[in-house]
Amino acid sequence: MDHVGLVLWNGLMAHASYRAGRVVVEPIAAYRARYIGARRPLGSGF
Repeated sequence: MDHVGLVLWNGLMAHASYRAGRVVVEPIAAYRARYIGARRPLGSGF
């Protein structure tokens, strides 16, 4: 694993893009081939 992002809603993911030099929101489908999984933070209450 070399990158971490936050899964938002409606299939979107926020992550720090090295190429763009900023945080971007993109469809998680763009990372389907490299997607490993998702977890909720402990004690998040969600």
